[in-house]
Amino acid sequence: MRTEIVIEQMRQLSERLEVSATFSSRVAVVEPADAVNYSAWNAILKTLEEPLPGRYLWLVTASPARLPATIRSRCQRLEMRLPPRAEALAWLQARGHAQAAAGEALDAARGHPGLAASWLEGDGLALRKEVAADLAAIGGGRADPLEVAQRWGADERGEERLRHAAEHAVGEAASGLTDPARLHKLAEWFDRANRARELLRSTVRADLVMADLLLGWRDLARSTKT
Repeated sequence: MRTEIVIEQMRQLSERLEVSATFSSRVAVVEPADAVNYSAWNAILKTLEEPLPGRYLWLVTASPARLPATIRSRCQRLEMRLPPRAEALAWLQARGHAQAAAGEALDAARGHPGLAASWLEGDGLALRKEVAADLAAIGGGRADPLEVAQRWGADERGEERLRHAAEHAVGEAASGLTDPARLHKLAEWFDRANRARELLRSTVRADLVMADLLLGWRDLARSTKT
């Protein structure tokens, strides 16, 4: 499965925005914009520099720093902040989700109601628990990191698994604030997990990315055992 937005796609988008629209405006949304590969931005640069009247291009990303500076400088930046927890919980319940499940998903998603909703409507929470169980098994010596890496890299949900893994490291860090050495190593592994997510968008084999990360988790667990 393609994990990045390539030049052909951005060229087609630019062409569609340039087609005359007699009676209406045109709106295009690129999400996640940080998935656009570097060369593909050239295909949309003219559209950003010389937009036609009634043309609106939204570049949606949770990581604006990943966008090239030449792109960011040509955009108007709008920051969407998370709603208060009570409002987010009420919104999830209005969508038909039980309060307990909605609260669990919202906490797991660190307050992002849209992400929580997608997990509740799919199997995101189950996958999150599976990732946590795999990491616990590796850390406890009950699972082979290479075998887990093969499984994590075998389907199209590798990046989602790595997001859950990074969040798991955050949770572990929060419960171990009295151990500075472990806290530092968890922070380093969190950064590695996020870099691994970026690597999955390249041509590097997913199972190799996973293996390197999970071997690091095993080493972290061994080095911080008391």
